This record gives sequence, structure tokens and C-alpha cells, in this order.
Amino acid sequence: MTGHGDRRSTEIVGSAAELLSTPVVLEDSAHHVLALAEHGHTAAELLTGWAGRARTDGVGLAVGADGVVFARIVAPLAEPSARVSTVLERAAQALALREMIERDRAALEQQAQHGLLDDLRSARVPDEAGASARARTLGLRVARYYVPVSVGVDIEVGSDEISTRRRKVQVHDGFRHALGLARLTAISTVTGSGLNAVIACTGSDPNAAIDKAGRLVIAEVGRVRGVRAVHVGAGPVAGRIVDAVAGLTEAEHVSAVVAAMSSGAPRVYRVADTRLRGLAAMLADDPRASAFARAELRPLLAAPDAAEMIDLLRTFLEAAGNKTEIARRLHLSRPTLYARIAELRERLGVDLDDGESRASLHAALLILDVARMSTST
Repeated sequence: MTGHGDRRSTEIVGSAAELLSTPVVLEDSAHHVLALAEHGHTAAELLTGWAGRARTDGVGLAVGADGVVFARIVAPLAEPSARVSTVLERAAQALALREMIERDRAALEQQAQHGLLDDLRSARVPDEAGASARARTLGLRVARYYVPVSVGVDIEVGSDEISTRRRKVQVHDGFRHALGLARLTAISTVTGSGLNAVIACTGSDPNAAIDKAGRLVIAEVGRVRGVRAVHVGAGPVAGRIVDAVAGLTEAEHVSAVVAAMSSGAPRVYRVADTRLRGLAAMLADDPRASAFARAELRPLLAAPDAAEMIDLLRTFLEAAGNKTEIARRLHLSRPTLYARIAELRERLGVDLDDGESRASLHAALLILDVARMSTST
């Protein structure tokens, strides 16, 4: 027997194979094999071209809990019969029960981790000894370094509250699976737009460990149905859990900034990577920054064609005033572009060739972007 999943699932699949005297396979919805009982055959024989054969070979039965199908158990060499159907049905029921038990256990553990992070952020656990003791009971390894991480997820809203909640659970499951692949432990909590975590790094290079884990998180969470994008922001490396929790605010800022960066590559970002946009995110809650941005852009924001003019200004600044590039991006003829830039300059009342004017307008746009993104989430 070859086990690809947890031990209990492998045992259930093996028992079904023994009762039927034929190989049995447990696969997920993407046809990845979770457990396999060869029963006299080789894995190569049974699994070659499996993804294409899974729905046609032998006898199969969906495995689900609470109305959600999460796997399929298949006897690929069996002929349909009442006995085969009965054995697979019993196996599917056992697998579903195990899944529900595991979900209940995971839900209780998640509630405890959420409570600990909330207590730490609210300073209800002020000392490291108390934080470390509680974190260890929740599976966080004692480590040299702890890193705060915020994972922002752009996900389609479900048709109802239950489906939306289920997708959030799947996102968190994907995160935990990615950490397991990276051989790291964490305490984590689901947020309105993703999740926050403090990750323990036992090695000598925590940044490299987090970069690797981040790539896995992006890949695993990105597989969840409805997920359009995953953004990972990391805060400062800390030697204590309480300090790492304090760094979650910075990690959240970075994740939010990356979400607003149209060209952000799928990797872990830190404050140093976000540059001026990161500064804008840190100032987003300061009313003085908001007042500055609106004062700079007021002549455009108040106009009926505000969106069009803001887009022109943004493109002008991103292209550093290169009119050939601006015309290409906006699909405008040169005469039309010259006329529109002249109008933009007149409305703003500033010299667009002046470096300080460009810097001020760029900062204003960034502050406005971050403010709008915060409002939408």
C-alpha cells in the first residue's frame, strides 16, 4: 500500500481494497491522488495517465461532508456491482466522518489561535513568557526568529454567507498546507481580506525561509476556487513573539500596498520593497495626508471627467512625461495627446515638467489609491 494522505485515510482506503480484493484510489477534486492501495498491482500501472482516466475507469463515488464534495474514492479495476457500491459507500462515509471531525478540531484550534493573537495585539498578554507558553500549546515551535506575515486575498464573494465562509476556510487550509510543505509552524487568524500570522523560523536565515514559505502560500491559496490574487506582506523579523505580533500592523500595510500595485510580482514584500507607495500606506490614516492629496488633485476630482483626467495624469507620471509612450498606452494620436496634456496642465495650474510638481502629484495619487483601497475592503 502507498500512502499519499494522512494515516487514517490510508487505512480506510486499504480496508476497502482488502474487502473488494482490488486496488482502490482516493483522489481530490483536481485528481491528485491522496491515498492508494495497490492490492497486487504497481502504482505505475494504476496511476499512469490517471487524471485522464479517473472519471471513466472502474467504479467511483464522491466523498463529501456538509454538502461539500472534497474527494472521490475509486476502484479503477472493478466492475460495477452492488457489493462494490456498498463497500465504496461505507468507505466514503468513514472518510466524510473523519473529515468532519478534523474540521471541528481545526475550528477549535483556529479559535484559540485567533484569541491569542487578539489578546497579544490588545496587550492583554504583556509578557513574552505568557505569550510563548500559550503559543506552544497551539503548535508554534520555539524558535530563534518570529516573523509577522499578512496574506491579502482577492476572492470572489460567494452566492451566500455559507459559501463565502467556506472559501475563507479553504484559504486558511491552503495557508496551513503551504506552511507544512515549508516545514514551518505559525499561529494565525482569518481576517476580512485574508489572514494574519506569526511564523516561527528555526533556521539561521528567517528572510529566506519566509520567502520560500510565501511562494508556497501564493501557490496553494491561489488554487482555491474563486481566488483571483494573493498578496503576501512581511513585517520585521523579531526574536520574541510579542514583538512579532506588534509587527503585524506593518505587514498588513505592506500587503495592502502590494494589492494596489498593478505590477506586483507574486512574492513576499517588505516595507523596503514598496518605497513611496509604502509610505503612502503608512500615512493613509493621517487626515493631513488625505487633505494634502485632495488639495493637489482637487481640480481633477471635482470635474465630470475626473476618472479620465486622473488616468491621464497617472499615465503621464508613470511614463515620466514621455509623450510617445503615453500616446501608446492611451491609444491617442499625438495631436490629441498634446491637447489633453495642455488641458491637464491648465486645470492643475502647475508646471508638469517641474520635478517637485511631479513628485507631489505622484504622492497625492498614491495616497488616494491607498485610501480608496482601504475603503473598499
